[in-house]
Amino acid sequence: MNPSLPNIPFFYMVFRAWSHWRARSGSRHIEFLLDNRLLKFTKSSKLQLAYEAGGLDVSMKELDDDVEKIREEAPQTISKPDAETDMERMLLTQSNSGLISELMDVPELEEHLQRAIKQVEKALRAEKELQEEKRDLDNVNKVGPKR
Repeated sequence: MNPSLPNIPFFYMVFRAWSHWRARSGSRHIEFLLDNRLLKFTKSSKLQLAYEAGGLDVSMKELDDDVEKIREEAPQTISKPDAETDMERMLLTQSNSGLISELMDVPELEEHLQRAIKQVEKALRAEKELQEEKRDLDNVNKVGPKR
């Protein structure tokens, strides 16, 4: 006996698998471009304007230095920066996501940027809370139990 309805879960799973395969193919292509140094990074005066309008004091020289540092460390395992020496910072904010999408002439980009910013802010908050909790536990363990 065959069901009269189409097998919707099957088609949904096939679509999801195909989407994941496309994403993986894209990431392999980006890895290839990076490994063979086929990408050429160029400065964008539009992005610099957006960063400055967002109140972020980042020079293109700093960003270039960061990119070179990442390229030099790429063959090695990149470790997470120490909390005291190298805090991560957000280049994008909710306030300048609209400006960036306007400058790049891609109106749909604003929604995606805002979602990404929220996700990163949440992850950074969770990481900070975890570090504070570890530090508090270390302090308690150093002091020892009270008698």
